[in-house]
Amino acid sequence: MAKKNKADYFADHKKPVTRRDFLARGSLSFSATVFAPTLLSSLFKSRKAMAASSSVSPFIPFLVFDCNGGASMPGNFLVGGAGGPQDLLPSYNLLGWNPRAAGAVDTRFGLPMAAKASQILAGILATVSPAAQANLRMGSFAHFGQDDSSTNNISALILAIEMGATGSIVNRGFGTQPTLSGGNSNAVDQDASFQPIIVQSINDVLNSLSFGPSLDQLSASSRRAIVKAALTMSVEQLNKLSAGNPGAFGNQMGAAFQSAMGYTTAGAQLDPRSDAKISALYNINAQTDVADPNLISAAIAMNVLKGQSGPGVITINGCDYHDGSQTTGDAIDLQIGTQIGLAVEAAHLLNTPFFFQVLTDGGIFAQTDTRNWAGDAGDKSMTIVGYYNPASVPQLINPHSPQIGAFNAGQGADQNTLVGSDTGKVCYGVLANYLQVCGQLGANADTFNSVFGTGVVDQVLLFGG
Repeated sequence: MAKKNKADYFADHKKPVTRRDFLARGSLSFSATVFAPTLLSSLFKSRKAMAASSSVSPFIPFLVFDCNGGASMPGNFLVGGAGGPQDLLPSYNLLGWNPRAAGAVDTRFGLPMAAKASQILAGILATVSPAAQANLRMGSFAHFGQDDSSTNNISALILAIEMGATGSIVNRGFGTQPTLSGGNSNAVDQDASFQPIIVQSINDVLNSLSFGPSLDQLSASSRRAIVKAALTMSVEQLNKLSAGNPGAFGNQMGAAFQSAMGYTTAGAQLDPRSDAKISALYNINAQTDVADPNLISAAIAMNVLKGQSGPGVITINGCDYHDGSQTTGDAIDLQIGTQIGLAVEAAHLLNTPFFFQVLTDGGIFAQTDTRNWAGDAGDKSMTIVGYYNPASVPQLINPHSPQIGAFNAGQGADQNTLVGSDTGKVCYGVLANYLQVCGQLGANADTFNSVFGTGVVDQVLLFGG
């Protein structure tokens, strides 16, 4: 199947007009990644962008869970025909469970899950409190995906950052793989200026605020003095160039000064070990190894949820688990569910709304009537989206059909649907749902008219506004 990229979608249309125009390639606000020697030059880039950065962002926290290797999503989440997940297929004997059996389906999150078989469900239920469970809803996209491949352009992370989902301390997000998307699977947009900061130890998070090896040895007060002197000098110089309006420009520089000064002491804010609730939830402390996976996940999730960074990626490796057994797959599925559940519960503890995407590269099939996973199957792929809202129960547009696309009687994705053969369109479908819950979909209509056709975006929406 030929891979599409963003250029294909916009070949005959103008590029989307979004807040990306004001991001100026990362200079929307003083990111932790633009300290000296680039700090002074950043002041010249966009006065309009700096003014915009002081407003409250409408974008809610967004995390991607990248299941590297082709996990069995249809073995955990119910998929059906054109009528939705409960439009049951003739058989599920290659998908690892039988939804027709008594008590086989759990519908508490809107999207039905395998009540007795799914270890993703078990991981979520083990980590998410009943109060948080009540305000979590999920939906799915059924589609083909390339097996064991990074070429599936399906991660919505970079697109979300382009739309304006940036952090108050780190404009970009954090990821766990040294790729442009920060995970295994690609994004439609391969713009390196939006690449997440790669985290392989907690030091990578803390060093994202680094002033460089020389200045890092100084005390916080000394660093503050240096930043203050640099900014004062910049204001004096730039006011001379402000064409008779030094007052307004001085106000903008004052806001920039306050923002940049905060970065001289902000390191502790990025460390999940400094938050008692997050530390207890993720079972981490000051003695936890700097490369411990729980500590890394906690750092990414906490900074995303607190709005301190842009969207993040948590990668779960080992998802190519078709070794002829059920045991390996169950163990990895439990990890997936646990990571999802920890992030949802963290959002609950922090009282913040939270949107997430669960993606994987391809899929697998089981030996007939078992959960012994036998081999790769790219037509058995699914992407999951979830929305937690602490204020109310998220509204699914069609509670009886929280599914975009469909599977066919052969237990594979119907590639004739709007998203069935094109992971790029799935990516934009995820983005549309994210913007919908952020209240920003209408402002970006041109983007989706270019991708899906005029007025077609409604066909990929799972959540109400």
